[in-house]
Amino acid sequence: TVKLEYTALLSVKRHDRGICFSAPMSEFKFARLHETLALEGLSDFERWSLIKMAAALNYVNSLQAKALVDAMQYRKGKLDAAVLLFSRAIDPKQYGDVVLESLGTDSDRQALVDVMHPLQEAADKD
Repeated sequence: TVKLEYTALLSVKRHDRGICFSAPMSEFKFARLHETLALEGLSDFERWSLIKMAAALNYVNSLQAKALVDAMQYRKGKLDAAVLLFSRAIDPKQYGDVVLESLGTDSDRQALVDVMHPLQEAADKD
């Protein structure tokens, strides 16, 4: 007998990434991460490192991303986290509406919109 094993890679439009195929980080894992990020002794660099590690292995929804962005203390950390997590968001169309309010300045909001813009432009072409 021959046993075949294969992996199917679902290829979808870039702006549809994650939707319906990838679940966001579980509530339990997210709660543990959020509790860790809330510790007062952590620097923004340590928080950023934890967010990067979590994003490498998990997808997030917009509300989770907002909570992670809010966990950062300084504006650069907030912007870096918002940009990073956008690439891991399962609901990119709602991401801007939810996460933009976490960024303190108009220039930071515009920087995030600029990152999201190619995605929106590609969606408009299809």
